[in-house]
Amino acid sequence: MQFGALLAGAIVKETIFSWPGMDRLTIQAIPNLDYYLAQGCILAIGLTYVGVNFLTDVL
Repeated sequence: MQFGALLAGAIVKETIFSWPGMDRLTIQAIPNLDYYLAQGCILAIGLTYVGVNFLTDVL
């Protein structure tokens, strides 16, 4: 469950330190109306979250 909190805080960290990353890319894609990029980034973040939780349950 801590990994989800880590992913949620990534947007703030990327914005404050100006680090390029997937969350910042997602935030920039939304105002540019790049729906495919935004959907792909959200899907990748969601699959990562589900995958890590699955691995945690298996272990």
